[in-house]
Amino acid sequence: MLGKAPLVLAVSKRVPATSTKNCLNSRERRPRCLNYGSAGIGSVNHMAMELFKSLAGLDIKHLSYRAGNLAVNDLVGGHVDMFMGSMHADESSWCAQGLQPGSASPELERSSTLPDLPTLARSGVPKYELEQWWGIVVPTGTPPAVAQKLNAEINRIPEHSRHRSVHDPRGAPRNTRRAPETSTSI
Repeated sequence: MLGKAPLVLAVSKRVPATSTKNCLNSRERRPRCLNYGSAGIGSVNHMAMELFKSLAGLDIKHLSYRAGNLAVNDLVGGHVDMFMGSMHADESSWCAQGLQPGSASPELERSSTLPDLPTLARSGVPKYELEQWWGIVVPTGTPPAVAQKLNAEINRIPEHSRHRSVHDPRGAPRNTRRAPETSTSI
Protein backbone atom coordinates (compact mmCIF):
# COMPACT_ATOMS: atom_id res chain seq x y z
CA MET A 1 0.00 0.00 0.00
CA LEU A 2 1.27 3.46 -0.86
CA GLY A 3 -0.96 5.37 1.50
CA LYS A 4 -4.46 6.30 2.48
CA ALA A 5 -6.48 9.45 2.98
CA PRO A 6 -9.48 10.18 5.14
CA LEU A 7 -12.74 11.02 3.43
CA VAL A 8 -15.04 13.82 4.56
CA LEU A 9 -18.78 14.20 4.08
CA ALA A 10 -19.38 17.87 3.39
CA VAL A 11 -22.88 19.35 3.36
CA SER A 12 -23.92 22.61 1.71
CA LYS A 13 -25.21 25.40 3.95
CA ARG A 14 -28.41 25.39 1.92
CA VAL A 15 -29.31 22.10 3.61
CA PRO A 16 -31.22 23.16 6.75
CA ALA A 17 -29.20 21.18 9.28
CA THR A 18 -26.25 21.93 11.52
CA SER A 19 -24.83 18.41 11.62
CA THR A 20 -25.01 15.13 9.77
CA LYS A 21 -27.30 13.81 12.51
CA ASN A 22 -29.63 16.82 12.03
CA CYS A 23 -29.49 16.29 8.27
CA LEU A 24 -30.61 12.67 8.70
CA ASN A 25 -33.39 13.70 11.08
CA SER A 26 -34.63 16.57 8.90
CA ARG A 27 -34.88 14.65 5.63
CA GLU A 28 -38.60 13.92 6.12
CA ARG A 29 -39.37 17.65 6.55
CA ARG A 30 -37.51 18.67 3.40
CA PRO A 31 -39.82 19.55 0.53
CA ARG A 32 -37.24 18.83 -2.18
CA CYS A 33 -35.00 15.87 -2.83
CA LEU A 34 -31.38 16.01 -1.65
CA ASN A 35 -28.58 15.46 -4.14
CA TYR A 36 -24.86 14.72 -4.05
CA GLY A 37 -22.02 15.19 -6.47
CA SER A 38 -19.27 12.75 -7.35
CA ALA A 39 -16.25 12.46 -9.62
CA GLY A 40 -18.27 10.09 -11.80
CA ILE A 41 -19.92 6.70 -11.77
CA GLY A 42 -17.78 4.16 -9.94
CA SER A 43 -15.52 6.77 -8.29
CA VAL A 44 -14.77 6.54 -4.59
CA ASN A 45 -17.10 9.53 -4.05
CA HIS A 46 -19.93 7.74 -5.81
CA MET A 47 -19.42 4.42 -3.99
CA ALA A 48 -19.03 6.17 -0.61
CA MET A 49 -22.28 8.10 -1.05
CA GLU A 50 -24.19 5.07 -2.34
CA LEU A 51 -23.15 3.18 0.80
CA PHE A 52 -24.22 6.19 2.87
CA LYS A 53 -27.61 6.30 1.08
CA SER A 54 -28.18 2.61 1.61
CA LEU A 55 -27.24 2.49 5.29
CA ALA A 56 -29.01 5.75 6.17
CA GLY A 57 -32.14 4.92 4.18
CA LEU A 58 -31.91 8.12 2.16
CA ASP A 59 -33.29 8.90 -1.29
CA ILE A 60 -30.58 11.19 -2.68
CA LYS A 61 -30.10 12.01 -6.36
CA HIS A 62 -26.62 11.35 -7.80
CA LEU A 63 -25.09 14.14 -9.89
CA SER A 64 -22.14 12.74 -11.83
CA TYR A 65 -19.31 15.14 -12.70
CA ARG A 66 -16.21 14.66 -14.88
CA ALA A 67 -13.97 15.36 -11.85
CA GLY A 68 -14.31 15.70 -8.09
CA ASN A 69 -13.14 19.31 -8.06
CA LEU A 70 -16.08 20.27 -10.29
CA ALA A 71 -18.50 18.69 -7.80
CA VAL A 72 -16.76 20.53 -4.92
CA ASN A 73 -17.08 23.83 -6.83
CA ASP A 74 -20.83 23.28 -7.14
CA LEU A 75 -21.02 22.21 -3.49
CA VAL A 76 -19.40 25.46 -2.38
CA GLY A 77 -21.61 27.38 -4.86
CA GLY A 78 -24.76 25.84 -3.37
CA HIS A 79 -25.76 23.80 -6.44
CA VAL A 80 -24.96 20.43 -4.80
CA ASP A 81 -26.15 19.39 -1.34
CA MET A 82 -23.45 16.87 -0.40
CA PHE A 83 -20.07 15.53 -1.44
CA MET A 84 -17.83 12.91 0.11
CA GLY A 85 -14.21 13.12 -0.92
CA SER A 86 -10.60 13.01 0.13
CA MET A 87 -9.83 15.43 2.88
CA HIS A 88 -7.02 17.81 1.96
CA ALA A 89 -5.54 20.62 4.02
CA ASP A 90 -7.53 23.25 2.11
CA GLU A 91 -10.75 21.32 2.68
CA SER A 92 -10.39 21.76 6.42
CA SER A 93 -11.43 25.35 5.72
CA TRP A 94 -14.57 24.26 3.83
CA CYS A 95 -16.74 25.78 6.57
CA ALA A 96 -15.43 29.22 5.65
CA GLN A 97 -16.38 28.52 2.04
CA GLY A 98 -20.08 28.02 2.71
CA LEU A 99 -20.26 24.44 3.94
CA GLN A 100 -21.75 22.99 7.08
CA PRO A 101 -19.54 22.50 10.10
CA GLY A 102 -21.55 19.32 10.73
CA SER A 103 -19.72 17.17 8.23
CA ALA A 104 -18.55 13.68 9.13
CA SER A 105 -15.87 11.10 8.39
CA PRO A 106 -16.67 7.56 7.19
CA GLU A 107 -13.70 6.07 9.07
CA LEU A 108 -14.27 4.14 12.29
CA GLU A 109 -11.94 6.43 14.24
CA ARG A 110 -11.85 10.23 14.17
CA SER A 111 -9.32 11.78 11.81
CA SER A 112 -6.12 12.99 13.47
CA THR A 113 -6.17 15.94 11.07
CA LEU A 114 -9.72 16.98 12.04
CA PRO A 115 -10.23 15.53 15.53
CA ASP A 116 -13.46 17.48 16.13
CA LEU A 117 -15.10 15.94 13.05
CA PRO A 118 -17.45 13.12 14.13
CA THR A 119 -17.54 9.80 12.32
CA LEU A 120 -20.64 8.82 10.37
CA ALA A 121 -21.05 5.89 12.76
CA ARG A 122 -21.41 8.38 15.65
CA SER A 123 -23.62 10.66 13.56
CA GLY A 124 -26.48 8.24 13.02
CA VAL A 125 -25.19 5.68 10.50
CA PRO A 126 -23.74 3.06 12.87
CA LYS A 127 -22.60 0.47 10.33
CA TYR A 128 -20.79 2.92 8.05
CA GLU A 129 -17.10 2.27 7.55
CA LEU A 130 -14.99 3.15 4.54
CA GLU A 131 -11.25 3.47 4.11
CA GLN A 132 -9.69 4.91 0.97
CA TRP A 133 -6.20 3.71 0.12
CA TRP A 134 -3.85 3.37 -2.82
CA GLY A 135 -1.54 0.53 -3.69
CA ILE A 136 0.32 -1.27 -6.41
CA VAL A 137 -0.41 -4.88 -7.28
CA VAL A 138 1.41 -7.33 -9.50
CA PRO A 139 -0.11 -10.11 -11.62
CA THR A 140 -0.42 -13.60 -10.21
CA GLY A 141 2.67 -15.56 -11.17
CA THR A 142 5.10 -12.65 -10.78
CA PRO A 143 8.42 -14.16 -9.61
CA PRO A 144 8.72 -13.73 -5.81
CA ALA A 145 12.12 -12.02 -6.15
CA VAL A 146 10.61 -9.35 -8.43
CA ALA A 147 7.63 -8.82 -6.11
CA GLN A 148 9.92 -8.56 -3.05
CA LYS A 149 12.21 -6.03 -4.77
CA LEU A 150 9.24 -3.94 -5.86
CA ASN A 151 7.74 -4.14 -2.35
CA ALA A 152 11.06 -3.01 -0.78
CA GLU A 153 11.23 0.02 -3.09
CA ILE A 154 7.57 0.91 -2.51
CA ASN A 155 8.08 0.75 1.25
CA ARG A 156 10.78 3.42 0.90
CA ILE A 157 8.44 5.92 -0.83
CA PRO A 158 6.73 7.28 2.32
CA GLU A 159 10.13 8.21 3.76
CA HIS A 160 11.02 10.37 0.75
CA SER A 161 10.84 14.12 1.47
CA ARG A 162 8.72 14.81 -1.64
CA HIS A 163 6.13 12.27 -0.53
CA ARG A 164 6.00 13.69 3.01
CA SER A 165 5.69 17.28 1.76
CA VAL A 166 2.62 16.36 -0.32
CA HIS A 167 0.85 13.80 1.87
CA ASP A 168 1.55 14.75 5.50
CA PRO A 169 -0.09 18.21 5.35
CA ARG A 170 -3.18 16.66 3.74
CA GLY A 171 -3.86 14.18 6.51
CA ALA A 172 -2.74 11.16 4.50
CA PRO A 173 -1.11 8.70 6.90
CA ARG A 174 2.07 7.02 5.77
CA ASN A 175 2.12 3.44 4.56
CA THR A 176 1.58 1.16 7.55
CA ARG A 177 0.84 -2.07 5.69
CA ARG A 178 3.28 -4.36 3.96
CA ALA A 179 2.58 -6.66 1.00
CA PRO A 180 1.13 -9.61 2.97
CA GLU A 181 -1.20 -7.34 4.98
CA THR A 182 -2.33 -5.47 1.86
CA SER A 183 -2.92 -8.75 0.05
CA THR A 184 -5.11 -9.94 2.95
CA SER A 185 -7.11 -6.67 2.85
CA ILE A 186 -7.77 -7.01 -0.87
